[in-house]
Amino acid sequence: MEAVGLQDDRIEFEALAGQPNSPKIFVHLLKRADSVARR
Repeated sequence: MEAVGLQDDRIEFEALAGQPNSPKIFVHLLKRADSVARR
């Protein structure tokens, strides 16, 4: 289950990485890390 979520994040991250809005990537990763830490 966890691996599927990570795979989705990977795809989402790669999609974001292709765009010039780097700050959004870091905000997204911080939110993900925070939500994962709360579990």
